[in-house]
Amino acid sequence: MLYVSGEESERQVKLRGERLGIAGGGLFLLAETSLERILEQVDSLRPAALVVDSVQTVFSSRFPSAPAASARCARWRPQLLFLAKGRGITTFLIGHVTKDGSIAGPKS
Repeated sequence: MLYVSGEESERQVKLRGERLGIAGGGLFLLAETSLERILEQVDSLRPAALVVDSVQTVFSSRFPSAPAASARCARWRPQLLFLAKGRGITTFLIGHVTKDGSIAGPKS
């Protein structure tokens, strides 16, 4: 499994896993927000599962605008959909909720 964190470093995720007693066997960590770099790692590692945490932080250099802009996200998300379906990769896209309970970032 490839776990992509757009908000925390690999070290932060690793330390949390250690605190929770989670072993890292078969888990690859990537602190990245560039869609192109994420896709490169998927090509290289060929994981069975992909987790992107959080979608609000991901951007593609092909679509210029703010990272969380709805139009930008709407353009790059299909690339992950095609990747997941084409390669049979179980994919989880994680979004976040603000303190007041509303969805953070784009809602589309």
